[in-house]
Amino acid sequence: MKIRKKLDIFTDGEIKQSDSGITLDPTEYADLLFGVGSATSAGPTLPAGSIHPSPETLKTDCGGYLRNQPIVGFGHAYTSGAGGVKCYGNFLLCPITGAPELDRNRRASYAVSGTEKATCYEYSVQLENGIRARVTPAHSSAIYTLDFPAGSEATVLLDIAHKLDIDAAMKSGTVTVDPMGKSICGGGRFFGNWSGIEWDMYFALEFDTDFVELGSFCGDELQTLCPCSISSLSVENGKRFGVYIKFGSSDTEKRVRVKLSISFTGVEKAKEFLREQIPDFDYCKVRDSARSKWRGVLGAVELKTADTALLRRFYTAMYHLNVQPRDRTDDHGKWDDFHTLWDTWKTAFPLYALLYPQKMGAIVDSMIDRAEENQRLGNGIVIADEYVSAKEFPAGQGGNDADNVIVDAYLKGVPLEKHSWEKAYSVLLRSAEQMRTREYIENGLATDNKRTASGVPYSWRLRPAAATTGFALNDKAISLMAEELGTEEEAEKYRRRSSSWLNIWNPAVESEGFFGFPQSRNAEGKFDPGFDAHGGYNTHFYEATGWDAAYFNYNDAPRLIEAMGGAEKFTERLLWACEHSVNYTNDDNGKEGYLNFTNEPSFHIPWLFCVDEISRPDLAAKVISGIIARFSLQNDYPGDEDNGGMSSYYIFLMCGLFPFATTENYYLHGTGLERTILHLGNGRDLIITGENVSPDNIYVQSATWRGEPLNSCKLTHSQLMLGGELHFVMGAQPSDWARKK
Repeated sequence: MKIRKKLDIFTDGEIKQSDSGITLDPTEYADLLFGVGSATSAGPTLPAGSIHPSPETLKTDCGGYLRNQPIVGFGHAYTSGAGGVKCYGNFLLCPITGAPELDRNRRASYAVSGTEKATCYEYSVQLENGIRARVTPAHSSAIYTLDFPAGSEATVLLDIAHKLDIDAAMKSGTVTVDPMGKSICGGGRFFGNWSGIEWDMYFALEFDTDFVELGSFCGDELQTLCPCSISSLSVENGKRFGVYIKFGSSDTEKRVRVKLSISFTGVEKAKEFLREQIPDFDYCKVRDSARSKWRGVLGAVELKTADTALLRRFYTAMYHLNVQPRDRTDDHGKWDDFHTLWDTWKTAFPLYALLYPQKMGAIVDSMIDRAEENQRLGNGIVIADEYVSAKEFPAGQGGNDADNVIVDAYLKGVPLEKHSWEKAYSVLLRSAEQMRTREYIENGLATDNKRTASGVPYSWRLRPAAATTGFALNDKAISLMAEELGTEEEAEKYRRRSSSWLNIWNPAVESEGFFGFPQSRNAEGKFDPGFDAHGGYNTHFYEATGWDAAYFNYNDAPRLIEAMGGAEKFTERLLWACEHSVNYTNDDNGKEGYLNFTNEPSFHIPWLFCVDEISRPDLAAKVISGIIARFSLQNDYPGDEDNGGMSSYYIFLMCGLFPFATTENYYLHGTGLERTILHLGNGRDLIITGENVSPDNIYVQSATWRGEPLNSCKLTHSQLMLGGELHFVMGAQPSDWARKK
C-alpha cells in the first residue's frame, strides 16, 4: 500500500506574521451579538473551548439567546447556530436581588439599553434590576463578576436540573454544598438533547464571598440548609432541582466573584479544571488570556478594508468557525459537539485544512479514536455524523459525512500526530461496508429501511434519495483516496459503486422544460409517476428539493453533466435554475422549489459553472454576488449559522475561492476586497488582491498567480499552500477570462 507523504509544506512553526501593512486587532470586530438571530450564543468561549458561558433569555433559540428578550441567567454549554431540538443550556447561574425566585418570568430582567457588550473574550451587561454582570472563559471553566446594587440583597440561584426548554431535565443527580469552602459541585444524568440520547454532565463552582444563607429547591419547594456544615443532596425522577446562596446586602455596591467549570466525566475532573485553569479569582488575567488566544486564531486572515460593517461580519464569522467542534480530549478524550457533520463538511473543515491543519489533524485523530472505541464496544457504529456530549448518533441527513471529512484531510496533506493514514483508510473501508444501508450496498440504492448494514438505526431524517446520493459521494471520495494509495482493486470497487446515484436518476421527470431529476424508487423498485422536481423536500431528500438534489454529486461532475444532456444543456439548465432562485430563505421547506443557496445542500452549486467541463466563471460570478448581498443586508447570517457551516461559507465567499471538499480543487470567483491575506497553517501567506474592486465590479477580467498569467478558474490545495499572490482584475461586465474555448 502506498501512503501519501505528509506534504513538506507543513511545518510545526507558528503562523508567520506578514509585513502587509494591515494593522487591526480582529478581537475588536468580532461581535457576538451579530448572528444571535441565526441561533448563535451571545456569550464567549475559547477556540474549540469546552465551556460556553452565555446569557440565556426568557424565550430562546438554540444558542440560548433571542434579541429583545429579558435575561434569566447564564448557562454553560450550547450548540452554536443549530436548528431543531435545543441542546444543553446546563447549570443555569442566576444572579437575583432579594429572595430566590424560581419563576423564570418574575426573575427575568432586561438589559439596560446600550450596556450589553458581547466580544469574543467577554460578555458584559447592566440589567434593569440593577445587577451588572461580566463573564470570561477559560477552556473548561469561566469566571464571573456580579455587582449587586447598594441596599439590595445579593442572591445567586443555580438551576442544576435545567436545560434549554426543560426545567427538569436531570434524570438523576447529586449536589454537594460546602459553605465553609464557599463551593458547590454536582451533576448527573440529563435528557432532552437533539439526538434524544441521555448524557452525563458535572460542574464545580467556587465563590469568593462568604455565604449568609443557603438553601435548595426540589420541584417548587424551597428549604434552607445548614450554613456551618456540608450538605449533600440528590434528586431522581426528573424533578426541578437546584440551590441558592444569599450573600447579604451592603450600603454600597456588593461584588461577588464566582468561577465555574464543567466536565463530562465527573465532579473530580471539574474540580481539577477549576484548580488548574482559574486558580484564583483574577478575572482580568483570564479575560486577557482569552483575548490573546482569539487574537491569534482570528488573525489567521487579514483584510484591508475601511468597511467596519464588513470587518464585523467577517471576524465574527471567523469566531463562529472556531466554536465547534469542541476539544474535550483532556476530559473524555475526544473532540466533541459535531452537530452535525452534514452542516460543516463542505466548508468548515476545508478551511481548517488551509488555516489550521494541526487542528484538522487532531480532529481526524479523534475520529479514528472513536472508530476504534466503537469497534471495541461492538455497537455497530464506525463514526456517526452527530457526536454531542461524547454520544454517537447516526442522524442520516445525507451520507456518512465523516468519510468526506477524513478523505478531504488526506487529499490535502493534513498531518496526523497520533494515528497513521493507513489506519484512517481502514476506518473508511469499515464505514463503507457497515455504515451504508444494506440495500445500498447490495442494490445500489437506499430505501425506507433506516438501518445501517451493521443494524444500527438511523433517525427519521434518512431519506432514500438523499441517502443514495450521499453514499455515492462518500464512495467516490474513498475511491479517490484509494487511487492515491495505490489500492487499485478498492479504487475500482468504490469508483463503480459511486455511480449508484444514477440508480435514482429518473430521465423521464420533466420540470420547466428540463429532463432528468433524482427521485426515490418505491417498494417495487420503480419510479412512481408524477414526481414534481420542485418538491421532495424531507420526503425524497433531506432539506432539499429535486432541483437542489440534482446537483449534489459534484465530485462526479462528468457523469452529472452527461446525465443532464451534456455541457451546453447543463449550462443552460443551471443558469435557468440560478436565475429563478430568488425568494428562498434558509430551511424554507422548499417553498420556491428551486435552489436554496443558504442551506447546505446547495452551497456548492454556483461553482459548478467553474468545473473543467463548463468553465464559465462569469455565470458563477453573478449568482455569487447575489449570495454575498444576502450576508450584507442583515444583522445575522441568512439562516442558521450551523456550527461553522454558514460562517465558513461566508469566509470563502469573501476570499474569492470555494473548495470542492473531497477533492483538491478550489474554484475562483474573484474578490471585492483590495487585499486579503490568509496566514496558512504552514507559515506561508496566501495573498489575494483585487484591482478595480467595487460592488458593481463582480466579474474577473484577468488574473495572475504567483506573478504568472492565470487563465483558469481553478487552483489546487497544493498550489495554494505554496503561498504567493493571487491577483484579480475586476470589472462590471462579463469577460472571456478562463472561459472554455
